[in-house]
Amino acid sequence: MMLRILTASVIATTLFSCSEAKFAGTNPHRSRTEPKSDAPKGPTAAPENPTSIIATNGVSCTITPAVVKVGGAATVNVSSTAGETELFQTVVIGEMKTETLLAKSGSAYAGQASAPAAGLYKVEIRKLAGSAAADAICEFNATADGTMPQTPTNPANPANPSTPSDPANPSTPSDPSTPANPANPSTPSDPSIPANPSTPSDPSNPSTPSDPSTPANPSTPSTPSTPTTPSNPIDPVPPCEDTETSIGAHLTFMIDNSNSNAATDCPSPTKVGRFQNADLYECGGETNREKAVLAAFDLLNAVAAKEPGNAMAISSLALTSFPTRANYVDGFAKETNGMIEVSAQSRGQIASAMAFARKPFGLTPYGAALEGAQAQFAGLADDGKAKVAVLVTDGEPTDQDPAGVAATAQALRAQGIDVITVFYTGAESREARQSKHIAMLKQIDDASRSSGHGTWYSNALGSFDNYIKTLLGGVGQKSLAQQISSGIVEIKDSSSLEQAFLAIIKTKAIQCQR
Repeated sequence: MMLRILTASVIATTLFSCSEAKFAGTNPHRSRTEPKSDAPKGPTAAPENPTSIIATNGVSCTITPAVVKVGGAATVNVSSTAGETELFQTVVIGEMKTETLLAKSGSAYAGQASAPAAGLYKVEIRKLAGSAAADAICEFNATADGTMPQTPTNPANPANPSTPSDPANPSTPSDPSTPANPANPSTPSDPSIPANPSTPSDPSNPSTPSDPSTPANPSTPSTPSTPTTPSNPIDPVPPCEDTETSIGAHLTFMIDNSNSNAATDCPSPTKVGRFQNADLYECGGETNREKAVLAAFDLLNAVAAKEPGNAMAISSLALTSFPTRANYVDGFAKETNGMIEVSAQSRGQIASAMAFARKPFGLTPYGAALEGAQAQFAGLADDGKAKVAVLVTDGEPTDQDPAGVAATAQALRAQGIDVITVFYTGAESREARQSKHIAMLKQIDDASRSSGHGTWYSNALGSFDNYIKTLLGGVGQKSLAQQISSGIVEIKDSSSLEQAFLAIIKTKAIQCQR
């Protein structure tokens, strides 16, 4: 079953809590002071809120309350008589999509929808991830004061009148259950392995990429039917109210710097050479990854600065890049030596540490990213602050041993570390992106076999088809991204990374104590 949340407003973003401990009817911002139950309860009555707008195939939903204050959360209750064992909840707001997995209690599913910005939020419930039609739909509003607007919001139009009124909202993803992205253009060090043909031949000229379906300059989408940057973005201000005490967080950003970033996040790229038949580029200015990390840093710093006498409000941040020039198949680098305490004095250190983002190179090893997170969190004491690892990537994984990657993610979860994956995927369709990715991996595998190195993937997988299903998912099978993540955020363009990072910090990292 898939739970999908849509809003007509292109300005709002939200994230969900998905574990039993995090649900329990609490707002994640205030989870330290409100009581928690041991498990999600069944559907609860919501007299102030209508039941399902649509309810079919034994599936129905309610949302309580009907209106929440911006920064608050609504409780989503879902009942199903169809016997599903899993419920995925996906949020699509403008060009941002988030996905998490809910726990199940009997025939009921329950979760929270955080609302960090004003707008109308629609909840679509689907039996199976990726199914075309919703089985049930509910909705709620978020307003500045938590009261219903005098003029009801029209679900077919944006909640914010400054937002374009086209109900089609062509920027919303087509409803993939697993985010996809362009194939990664770099290849292993074996010279016999061909380069990915989808690499732009000259990303310095965005009007004529060699692959017209992959825009070379992410700041100029090929079909800008809606604004790339929301007109009313998430406010970069501390999420807690003046009457609350803030609790900071420990975050590590695992930044993908694979060669495909030359096309997805590299302003004014300059060709600097070739490697294994692939063109290499350096960026001529600050990347969106750099801007987003610094925006996240500034928000964390603002939280602490608002409460100068509160040591618990201070956060720490670490940076890891993957892969590396020395090991572009499965290497990572600690760009900061452990956690850096967030303060005005340490901002320059973080900015300097992000310089690697201007020289993209290599494949997309998720396992290396997670190993980097392990290294950054090593030895960090449990001080009551949230621990969040954010994997930031434009590519599907190229890992040879997906089971090993999933095991590393499980080890992080056992340490209380929340793993969230952020995709910036480009305008190309999911099917086209995955098709290219599969073709690239097939080339790599064929070349590896012909050169006497055996299969590219782990022998335990048995076949190339099984390998692809483990990486990208299939009917009844999670993708690797779903296996390793407690939440997935998909955005269409790297220019929206800043908004994604701010939403993650406000809904998954900073806690507010009454």
